[in-house]
Amino acid sequence: MPAVSKELLKKLYMDLRNERKHMMFYLTNASTVQGLDSIEVEEIFTEEAAEEMKHVKEFQDMIVGVGGTLLDNDAKGFEPFDVNLNTEYALKYALHMEEEVVENYVTRISEIEKEEDPVTRKWLEVFYEKQIEKSRSDVDRYKRLLSY
Repeated sequence: MPAVSKELLKKLYMDLRNERKHMMFYLTNASTVQGLDSIEVEEIFTEEAAEEMKHVKEFQDMIVGVGGTLLDNDAKGFEPFDVNLNTEYALKYALHMEEEVVENYVTRISEIEKEEDPVTRKWLEVFYEKQIEKSRSDVDRYKRLLSY
């Protein structure tokens, strides 16, 4: 029996798929962007892909830690993402992804508050707070690069 509700576990699986999407977006676009800023964007996206791979591993460990399984169909795959050769478009898409994840994880923390076990609840809250911190710093970085 999972240490969290079935509803929350489904949302954790959604978050894992989203992290996989981010990893693949950064990795793919690091190789495809073109233009004057492409070398800088390639470097940024390559670093981000490595960071997202760490997030995927952290999410997988967390899901197993709360009683989930990575063999479940809900844990497999990732959502589609845009591939575009234009660096500005790719940066805007990355900004959108990171803003979305911050919003999702703030919502997730409020959903975690409904869980019964106080230790698991706190562990998940801290986990998501760290994810928010990283994604929020990415939002600021992309805004600076895009001169927003």
